[in-house]
Amino acid sequence: VVMEQKLLRLAVKKYPKAEFYNCLLTLDNMRLVCLLPDDSNEIMKVSIHDSNIKISIPSNFIVHSLFDAIILTAKLTKKFIASVKEGPSRTLDKTSPTGVVKLPNIKLKSESLAFMIDDDPFEAELNMIFQLGLLEQRARLEKYKCFNQYLDTVKEKAGNRYSDDKRLSFLNKNLSSLFSNPSLLEQNIEDEELAFILTDCGKKLHKLRVNISKSWIMLIKEFKLKRHTVVQSNMEFLSANLGSFLPVSSSFNSKLVDFNENPSLMGLYFHNLTARVRPPKFENDSGDALEFMYRVGKGVPKDTEWDKVIPMRLILSASEVRVHLRDFPLPLAYIPNYKSAERWSDSFVLKATLVFSEPMPKTDKEYMYLPVPMYFNVVDECGIYSWQAPKTTTSVKCYYECECIISSDNPTMVTWSTAYQAVMRQLNICFDTFSKPTSDPSPKLGIWDKMRNILHGYVKINWKNDESEVRLNILNSYDPYKILGYNAGFTLVFKKGVEWMINDPHRKLERDYFIFR
Repeated sequence: VVMEQKLLRLAVKKYPKAEFYNCLLTLDNMRLVCLLPDDSNEIMKVSIHDSNIKISIPSNFIVHSLFDAIILTAKLTKKFIASVKEGPSRTLDKTSPTGVVKLPNIKLKSESLAFMIDDDPFEAELNMIFQLGLLEQRARLEKYKCFNQYLDTVKEKAGNRYSDDKRLSFLNKNLSSLFSNPSLLEQNIEDEELAFILTDCGKKLHKLRVNISKSWIMLIKEFKLKRHTVVQSNMEFLSANLGSFLPVSSSFNSKLVDFNENPSLMGLYFHNLTARVRPPKFENDSGDALEFMYRVGKGVPKDTEWDKVIPMRLILSASEVRVHLRDFPLPLAYIPNYKSAERWSDSFVLKATLVFSEPMPKTDKEYMYLPVPMYFNVVDECGIYSWQAPKTTTSVKCYYECECIISSDNPTMVTWSTAYQAVMRQLNICFDTFSKPTSDPSPKLGIWDKMRNILHGYVKINWKNDESEVRLNILNSYDPYKILGYNAGFTLVFKKGVEWMINDPHRKLERDYFIFR
């Protein structure tokens, strides 16, 4: 089976009653080849080649609702077919264990892949106003300084011209209160010469304030126009979203939210990506996924009943990897290509054995039932034409062994600043939407506690090239846009065979969760 698509999109609604769709997935120039097996014991092979892939999580979108919708659609299809064959059933359905799911061999090759989490539009607009406001405020203070110098000149000329202290005191008093109370100029002043001076100064102040108001509006418009030009010219680097600008029909873009030019909250970019997924062999666990879960999960009972067990072997390679936060000038992490800059090089390689599992509910209290109508436009007060779709409250767990090899001869850069904490806190809220909502009324777990509850395994990162370096930049500023001079902070440099181990099972002390050597 061969399928070719110039442009493929997956759009979602942020909430069910939303009028417009947000683009979640974009594939450009995709070619899919699927080799169907001749024998039932063989594995299907899927190969996907495309130019660009963009995954953009809209702001305030509950990601788990998408997973729920896909699972519910599959369950509803099975239930509908069963109802046609066997008739309606009055009993509440429950999940049955499906055992170990065997995935097909999948190969994905793309020139670029971008995974982005959109920032809240209000927060992005507020950040833009703050940054431009700093520039505008400097210009305003300079303009007011020049106007104050003009008023000082007027006072000096008046002092040389008039010898009457009463007239000078009246003039100085009105000029000093010109900023705070311009209405003083509207009162009748018997001295025509002083009235002319005050009126002239008031008109100049009015022109200054009109100029300040127009300059602020022009600054916003100029920034948005310049941002649009820069984003268009650097689209491949910023989001790999070339497909959004292909000539398509108006119906293809109907009710679709336009491309958001605000910087994303977080962006993860892979260049010259190759990803392979296949069933794992479990060499160290006698080829058994349950043995792997027992070893990596620190003694998970082997007799645990699992609803689903999905094992996979993932091999991911890329020539360049970048992680950006908003529009900060320095990336959070950057793994560059080789100095020779060869395409499709493997400067970054990730090899991981993963097992996703969901335990079977032990009691009826771990079930929730969602009424789903089987027919539209039918009043069903008794629930005859609806189905109670079962949903479990058990959490999906992941058991993994990951090894990352970085062989680039260019230095790897990691940047951290106190100013990044607010963004990381917002990212924690976004990643929390990937997991199931809990019905427990207790206070929600923090992101680190939830990760320790869901993720079980270890990660090893190895810089095997002797010429490669790891540079950790610690900025000395609460403003992420200030990176020079005193704000530059310091840099830690690690060389020659650097290793970073997270939750190493062979560590001597249990408390040594992070080992960097």
